[in-house]
Amino acid sequence: MAFNQLPKISERDKVFTKDRWFVTEIGLEPSYTSGSYSLNFSRIKQDWFKHAAKEFIMLQALTKTYSTCASYLTALSHFSAFLSKHDNDSTPDIINRSLIIKFIAYLITKGLGVVSRNMALIHLRTFHNICLQYNLLPWPENALIYASDFVVIPSIQPKYIPSSVIRKIKARLHKLLDYQQSIVIILLETGRRIGEVCSLPYDCLTQDSQGDWYMKVNEKKIRKTRMIPISPHCVTAIKEQQKRVLRKNSDPTYLFPPRKPRYTVSPHIGSKGINIALKRFVEKHNITDDNGKLWVIHTHQFRHTVGTTMINSGVPQILVQQYLGHVSPEMTARYAHIHNDTMKKAFIDYQKQVNINGEQHILEAQWLKESIVSQALPNGLCALPLTQKRCPHANACLTCSNFRTNRTYLPQHKSQLKKTCDIIKEAEEKGWQRIIDTNTEIAGNLTKIIAKLEEVSND
Repeated sequence: MAFNQLPKISERDKVFTKDRWFVTEIGLEPSYTSGSYSLNFSRIKQDWFKHAAKEFIMLQALTKTYSTCASYLTALSHFSAFLSKHDNDSTPDIINRSLIIKFIAYLITKGLGVVSRNMALIHLRTFHNICLQYNLLPWPENALIYASDFVVIPSIQPKYIPSSVIRKIKARLHKLLDYQQSIVIILLETGRRIGEVCSLPYDCLTQDSQGDWYMKVNEKKIRKTRMIPISPHCVTAIKEQQKRVLRKNSDPTYLFPPRKPRYTVSPHIGSKGINIALKRFVEKHNITDDNGKLWVIHTHQFRHTVGTTMINSGVPQILVQQYLGHVSPEMTARYAHIHNDTMKKAFIDYQKQVNINGEQHILEAQWLKESIVSQALPNGLCALPLTQKRCPHANACLTCSNFRTNRTYLPQHKSQLKKTCDIIKEAEEKGWQRIIDTNTEIAGNLTKIIAKLEEVSND
């Protein structure tokens, strides 16, 4: 785990007396993308609570990011506001489970969303644990917040941008400023987080020995720098932006430097201005969805769109996870919602599958439940249910009743039939009866499969 550097003791005491801390004073990196550079403790009104909160944030700053510390501070501010409303002269010893239950009710009355309420409780629980560990406050040693206190959040599908809206955006892209066009193209092509695009280094392009281009991305969320493959269109957008930057600065650091450097401490542009520009762009050019409703756009939707498109194009989930820089497969799994067109095509293709007897395989009732197959094969699919951990046959798909295939694999089947016939011919010449018997059955099944698939293809 990477550790941030705390200020020296004398500097720490100086910082501690202030209610607004610049994040660099406690060893944190500012969030240049969002334009946030400080932590404000003035919303915490109780002196005892404010002192403990400062100790807590100072400790958390050792291993956490600015955004995480800011989220902690927001949660503690909510609790402070609740304490002021409950008892303006509150002391540390009034904290108990009963008070926490009232705090949960208070969060609901404040109109906070489910995610914000859960986050407030998670952070307050962390604060409680740290207080006990470092003896910051005389709070109860027993748990104050339980798993049952959190609202179960239903699975939320990512909001991707429909293809009709994407086409409208692309058709009017030239209406944006030049640098904004480059940003949108990078977002559209790569699905990177807006913070990663805003902070792209000037020399973010590299080319391999085969002539393919890659973009260097600093994935701050997982603290890793990676090279991702990009299209020629994306390469062109980046090179054009490099030329624009070079005209103003002979030694640039970032691909997207601030537009007005005199008025900001950030070394590159932020996300707020991009989101505002896109909102105005959509409104000005009346970019609507299929129902004629004005599209509400946000930069993160481009990421959802790329993830969804990759999944629906058949890219394995593990590759999508690596490309998008997700920490866990659960994050990528959110993109695995299937478009109606994709579902329809899969349904039609599945209905036209045949088995080893050349019999057309009608859709089974458990198709959706078992996701059709547990394993893809080079020349078809295995219909064994997902609950069966291993296949009882050894390399015998073309003699197995669970084998399924469709017209997509016709060339492979024809090629394999020819090779199988050659094997049978050679085995007959050398008197290898077992090989003759095995391959004769395979050749017969292949002949029936090919005949049925050609019949299905002509339907």
